[in-house]
Amino acid sequence: GSVPKAKAANANYRSISKVAPMYPKELLRKGIEGNCIVRFTITKEGTTEDIKVVECTDYDFANSSIEAA
Repeated sequence: GSVPKAKAANANYRSISKVAPMYPKELLRKGIEGNCIVRFTITKEGTTEDIKVVECTDYDFANSSIEAA
């Protein structure tokens, strides 16, 4: 599937830090795969806020994705 592109007003942003979500141990143990799409706002200070789950295959993936954002 396609991943929504970030929308930025009159600016070119680039990531200076990427944090991969931790794979939920219970899902890993059970061999369950999945994904999660989150949407968030990046503040002027470079932190994230207004983190929202757009689509997710499992609640545990959502938690890991929110923590990584």
